Amino acid sequence: MTKSEAIESFYRQVALTKTMPFVQRNLNCETIAAIQELDSKDSLTTYNNFAELRQNLGLQIDQKY
Repeated sequence: MTKSEAIESFYRQVALTKTMPFVQRNLNCETIAAIQELDSKDSLTTYNNFAELRQNLGLQIDQKY
């Protein structure tokens, strides 16, 4: 198998399963906590628009993007 074939196979597997085609191991405590935080979605901050996010970050909101 060439490198190109291996990469193509990897991408196909990801597209089909929507997961990584291997088991993730050796995750540190900080990474595990971040994954759990994202999975819960309760502690995530959401914004109605980009200007609201910029305002929360203390950035100027007078420019339109």
